[in-house]
Amino acid sequence: MDGKLRTFLTMSTVAVLLLAAGAVAGNLALPANPGAWLGLGLLMVFYGTAFTSLFVLLPRLDALNNSAALNFEPIAVLFLAWPILGQQVAPLQIVGALVVVGAVVALGTAKR
Repeated sequence: MDGKLRTFLTMSTVAVLLLAAGAVAGNLALPANPGAWLGLGLLMVFYGTAFTSLFVLLPRLDALNNSAALNFEPIAVLFLAWPILGQQVAPLQIVGALVVVGAVVALGTAKR
């Protein structure tokens, strides 16, 4: 089976299973106001653009730069959610982010 088709089928299967689980649990609800619809639409645009760009650019980077980009994304989300969404960042999360950043920097500056 072609890799692209296999990836599409796997992601589609996971999406259907997650939607079914949400429906069974009664946790699926459409946004209740225009601001929520706008947020959902912007989420789709930004997330879709980011991941499309990521997977277009990854083949052009070497493995070391791939790991740096993929490991930094959750940290960027953590620190963007802090001021934008008002989420609290626990000290252990900050320590974990520093460990990841330190590892990425160490890998990036290591001799090859």
